[in-house]
Amino acid sequence: MNLTVDSTVKPPASESSSCHSLKEHAHESAWLSEETCEANVPSDCPVSTPTQRRTVERKRLTVSLPLDLLERSRNTVYWTKGLTLAKLLEQALVRSLDQWEELNGQPFPRRLEDLKGGRPRNPDR
Repeated sequence: MNLTVDSTVKPPASESSSCHSLKEHAHESAWLSEETCEANVPSDCPVSTPTQRRTVERKRLTVSLPLDLLERSRNTVYWTKGLTLAKLLEQALVRSLDQWEELNGQPFPRRLEDLKGGRPRNPDR
């Protein structure tokens, strides 16, 4: 199954609220444990207000994902107020790239040429 996502740049931490109220999500409380809610959401947490978004250059990316991963993603977006599929995938990609760069000890240098499309060749064939 193909999935097309618009990529964006994550706003700086100063522009996004780290506080999220699960009280707005009555349907989530059925499957979230009481301990999880209490541990992740302080009782004095203010409801986040919309912030002005910066204009960021976007480029469309089409990828094929395993159907079960796509379904898990759609279920997460469905049950999480304010989350979009593009935002979920962008956040996951940022976390993954941060981990790869940490393993590398630094950000990777700019590539010398464009990536080649298609499946990688199998050198054993």
